[in-house]
Amino acid sequence: MTSAAEVVTERPGHPYTAAPLAAVPEPGRPLGDTGLLPIDPRSPPSGGRFRTRCPLPDARCSAEAPARREVAPGRTAACHRRLIS
Repeated sequence: MTSAAEVVTERPGHPYTAAPLAAVPEPGRPLGDTGLLPIDPRSPPSGGRFRTRCPLPDARCSAEAPARREVAPGRTAACHRRLIS
């Protein structure tokens, strides 16, 4: 049986989850660029909470906060993009 942690790390449902996973070293694989940018936690951005650090933001991310939605059975993410197919 696959654990919840394995499901999230093998098929992340949000760019903010996928980015740090690219930085985890694996034998024989070069480190990926996380694409994360620095953020000032004292002034949260408008729209999506992580949009200023996300490698995949678009205009919608600035304009509105995404609603939490199911991205896979039993898994939710608050993101306008769909990473899991």
